[in-house]
Amino acid sequence: MKTFLRILGYILILVLPYSIISFFVCVKIYNKQFKRFKYEHSLFPSIDDYQGLERTQVSFLSKKKRLTGYLYGGESKKGLVIISHGIGASHEKYLSHINYFVQKGYQVLGFDNTGSGISEGKSVVGLVQSAIDLNSAIEFVRNDKTLKDNKLYLFGHSWGGYAVLSVLNVRKDIDSAVSICGYNSAKERFFERMFAIIKCYGYLQEPYMLLYQYMLFGRKLNNDAIKGLNKSDVKALIYQGGMDQTVKADKDAVYAKKDDSKNKKVKFILRENLGHNNLLLSESARALLAEFDKKKRMLNEKYQNNVPKEELDALYNSENKVMINEPNDELMEESIMMFEA
Repeated sequence: MKTFLRILGYILILVLPYSIISFFVCVKIYNKQFKRFKYEHSLFPSIDDYQGLERTQVSFLSKKKRLTGYLYGGESKKGLVIISHGIGASHEKYLSHINYFVQKGYQVLGFDNTGSGISEGKSVVGLVQSAIDLNSAIEFVRNDKTLKDNKLYLFGHSWGGYAVLSVLNVRKDIDSAVSICGYNSAKERFFERMFAIIKCYGYLQEPYMLLYQYMLFGRKLNNDAIKGLNKSDVKALIYQGGMDQTVKADKDAVYAKKDDSKNKKVKFILRENLGHNNLLLSESARALLAEFDKKKRMLNEKYQNNVPKEELDALYNSENKVMINEPNDELMEESIMMFEA
């Protein structure tokens, strides 16, 4: 017995320091991946690019962080569309889509998630946070006397594409959802991303990464998108790019789980020749974006990836932000049809 206890003691002496060090290494790696994103240059449009598009600022709390956004358009009998944006962006990346919905008679709530855009937060926290923030936005709507009785539609891309379906695990008051290039599982998506960064070492760190995520999100980490669809009776559109290298159609995308869907009101669409971001855009906008990327590559080659700020300023300022962000008509028409079905 004494020998057993002695061996156990030696094991603890060896394992405990390793576990403590590994956990804090994991926390550092994790937090670095989800820091607040900042852009010196972007092709995002601004409110000034859309003549006649009016908005009113709103704010609400999500886990003690104040999130800020805008209500676009006036009160509508058609209902309210909530936009859930992708990671590293803000809701203003989707102003062309917001303007489209407003022109079709909908009111729209666009807001910035934790650690994004004009909202509070030193980091975006993680892949589950978009669903948490979306749930807070829905709570804000349902508790607002002028908004609470609206039909409620969700429209999300990538991080937001996951959110609009994951939130169905906890909400029963959504009329329809559109998920564009959304991942199915925050947990699986994170580990795929981690293994790509730290390779085989990731397998040794997996238990500590998992522990930290459960500390951050609890059981919400298990609220997969397909589970939300199957728990609900919500009409939903899943729109995926076949050339998406960020959320792959045959791996971690919601689309990859289409055979597991038990909800008969879900429509899956795959566009084989489109990717993660250009799927959002019209054919003419995709052509403009391709030309812009070509010009940027030429500048990077000319200056060996150290392009002077004034050159980048000139490049980005020369683009027509409305035209290069023109929305994909098929996506928008399919979304409207799903809302109105």
